[in-house]
Amino acid sequence: LVSLLAAPVQRLPRYLLLLRELLKHTRAGTVAHAHLEAAHDVVRGAAELVNRMTYVESQRQRVDLLRERFDYPPNYKVNLIEPHRAWLLEAAVPRVSFDGPAPPPPVAPNYVFLFNDVLIYTVQSFDWRLRSWFTRPCAEP
Repeated sequence: LVSLLAAPVQRLPRYLLLLRELLKHTRAGTVAHAHLEAAHDVVRGAAELVNRMTYVESQRQRVDLLRERFDYPPNYKVNLIEPHRAWLLEAAVPRVSFDGPAPPPPVAPNYVFLFNDVLIYTVQSFDWRLRSWFTRPCAEP
C-alpha cells in the first residue's frame, strides 16, 4: 500500500499494475472479476487521457517558448498560440540563392518551423531572436 502513495503522475500506472495483479488472482466469470476488468478499463482510459493531455500541454509550452523568441515584423499576421495548432518539426536549413547555395552565413542558419497548419521560415539574428521572413498557411486536407 505504501507504494500506492506515490507522486500523482505515477499513481495511474501503479493502479493499472495493481488491477492486473488482482485480475490474475481472481477467478474468471465471477462478479468480482467483471468489476476488476471494468475498473482496469476505466483506469487505462484515464491514463491514456493524461498522457495525451500531457503531450498537448508540452506542445503548447514549446510554441509559447518559440513565440517569445520571435521578433515580429509589423505585417506579421499569424498568431502562434492557437488551440488547434501542433508543432510538428523544427529544422535548420542552409541559405540558398538563385545561383546555388549561398556562402556560409556569419551566424546561425535559417530555421523552418512546421506546424499542422502553417509553415514559418525564419532568419536568426545576432541577438538570437528569430526574424520571420516568410509565413505560409498549409493546405487544408
